[in-house]
Amino acid sequence: MNLDHCAVVVRERSIGELYDLALALLRRQGLQVALLTAVLGLPCMALDIWLLHGHEGLPAFYAAWLLLAVQAPLVTAPVTAYQGVALFDRTARKRDAFRVVAGRAGPLALVALLRGVLALGGPLILLHPPYLVEVLLLERQPVNAAWTRANALAASGRGIGIAQTLVALSVMVGGTVAVWWGLEAIVGILAHGEVGEAMAAWWRQPLADPLPLMVVAWPLIAFLGVVRFLAYLDLRTRAEGWDVELDLLRAARRMMPESA
Repeated sequence: MNLDHCAVVVRERSIGELYDLALALLRRQGLQVALLTAVLGLPCMALDIWLLHGHEGLPAFYAAWLLLAVQAPLVTAPVTAYQGVALFDRTARKRDAFRVVAGRAGPLALVALLRGVLALGGPLILLHPPYLVEVLLLERQPVNAAWTRANALAASGRGIGIAQTLVALSVMVGGTVAVWWGLEAIVGILAHGEVGEAMAAWWRQPLADPLPLMVVAWPLIAFLGVVRFLAYLDLRTRAEGWDVELDLLRAARRMMPESA
């Protein structure tokens, strides 16, 4: 770990600054994030299409919600692991991230199952610690200890955590609907010179088919995975003074050769 190289400046940030920094990271690491997401995201997307094809209405959307709740921590785990390695290593490779994820495959599968169980109750998913995946992958703790640790982190920043959750939900829901509607409008205009009737009907009855929304949702899930990683760093800085700890470690390493 090279403490003198840090991909981002570790300091307290507002919610807007976290999203701005996530976009800046994607400009530098967009290809890596896309590939890391696609490795598990494409099979999950294919599974979702197979399971939900031909199903409509609220039951289908409920099933889609459960699938996303289970799959999201697994699909974004390689991105989180890569960000953790790349934070202090500019030569980080994608296989390093997959090595970390493979070593924690069991705990990650259990976390996904727990999220699915909580998602059965809708709002009960809020009981799931928001940074559990980060603690599992980056701090390498067992599931029980990671659950306790993630809950403690969330409790130390409860107010800002609620605000971040609301913003993330707004980005997820609003962004997914807006992107899908925009893509449909562009296709309709290019193909027929006008907005298609099928798209207009979907806009009037958006519960007709959940599959288009699920397909569009995955890039936003990957982006929010980067935001969540940065929010984890921000919370550790606020709650534990991690920026000060890193400064002290850097100073200690610089002094070691002189004292030898």
